[in-house]
This record gives sequence, C-alpha cells and structure tokens, in this order.
Amino acid sequence: MSVANNKSNSIELTDGIFKDGTTATLSYIKQIFIPYAPPTELELMKNMHPLMLYKFNRVIKDDSKSYSLFHIPVKELYAWEDKNEFCLYATIDIKSSEFLLLHNFLQEPDNVSFAEMMKGDFDILMWKIHGMDVTLFHDFAGRVSRDGYLIKITNMPAEKTINMTPP
Repeated sequence: MSVANNKSNSIELTDGIFKDGTTATLSYIKQIFIPYAPPTELELMKNMHPLMLYKFNRVIKDDSKSYSLFHIPVKELYAWEDKNEFCLYATIDIKSSEFLLLHNFLQEPDNVSFAEMMKGDFDILMWKIHGMDVTLFHDFAGRVSRDGYLIKITNMPAEKTINMTPP
C-alpha cells in the first residue's frame, strides 16, 4: 500500500523494528498494520505489484502518514504475519549517497564489502540483525525508478515468504 510522502511528519520505523528483538517487532507490526486479503496472484502479476512473488497479509493501518526506514522515505509498506513469524516489506528509493544510512544502522552487509555497497556493486545485500534476516534487492517488478529497492525484514525462513501458488 502506498504511503504518503511527507518527510517533515514521517514516522521512523527502525526503532520499533530493531529495538527489542523479534517478539517486540511482531507486536509493533500488529500495532501499525491491519489484516488484509491480497488480490490473487494473477492480479498481482498483471499489475506488476512489487510483492507479486511474496506472501503478504497486512497493510499499513494509516496510509495518510508517511514512514521512513533508516531515515529513508518508504514508498510502500506491507507485512506477512503467521503466528510468531513475520516479514516486513518496504519499497524505497536509495540514491548511492544514502547507502551510508544503511551502513550506520546495519553495519557492513554479510555478503559484500563496504566499498562494494557504496559503489552499488551488488545484486543483493544481506544482514543478520537481532535474530532477523534483512535483505535488500532491486524491485524487479519494474514499477519504481532505477534507484528502487525492496527491503525484507523477517524472522522466518525465506521459503515461507515466497508465494508458491501458480497463477
């Protein structure tokens, strides 16, 4: 779900997600998201939805507010919640100078060097933080600019987040 883009009144999500571990993160997700029945997989694909390959069952409760993650404005925000497991998805535009913001919060990725990250020389960035996997990759749905990325923050195995139902 698209969120408003009002930087001056933006809600920073980072503390609510990373401050107190996965139990607090799940509680935070339930606080700011509401349950949602997503469109069919075929509809998601036709609309080139950024989550056409992923499961999600929650949308942001108040889409009139703007949100940021690592002080980077969020364009769209979704979540998948299943019992004590979750996956938070955010689409963001990151300019090369803003990769330093990611580094300030998450440190060096597990899979590339700081220099490679700052040059944009990667296909995917991965971190393990407080029992959660954080993954950043280009939004392959093609709906956003060349600076468009999808970030996944999850405490569940990756295969549980993938939408395996054939269209």
